[in-house]
Amino acid sequence: MTKYNYKQIAMLVDLFVEENDSNAFAQLYGLTYNKIYNYACYYLKDPYLAQDILQEVYILVLKNLDTLKNPRLFVSWLHQITFRICFDTWQKRKRQEQQKETLLLQFRDAMQSVAAALQ
Repeated sequence: MTKYNYKQIAMLVDLFVEENDSNAFAQLYGLTYNKIYNYACYYLKDPYLAQDILQEVYILVLKNLDTLKNPRLFVSWLHQITFRICFDTWQKRKRQEQQKETLLLQFRDAMQSVAAALQ
């Protein structure tokens, strides 16, 4: 397991924020995406959904990186964003599964009523 180089990451954050250096952002992504992807895979148990989460996380980071007050906290900030998106996605999927189950039960009950009426 590789460890983060926090000084390098802070320098890249500063470079991106101050000079809008897209290469600095690409390097930030390269240094951090693997752990973020693995976390999303572990949390959501779905590698394809984890890819979507990864994209959403880095879009948010790109849009909001200038709001980060301390560049040394980038990794913690990134993990917090990832957790929140994963948690929201998990909750949404759970609600959808519950709704699907409710609809299936209602359909089953309706079919049983029709079958009973036909007898």
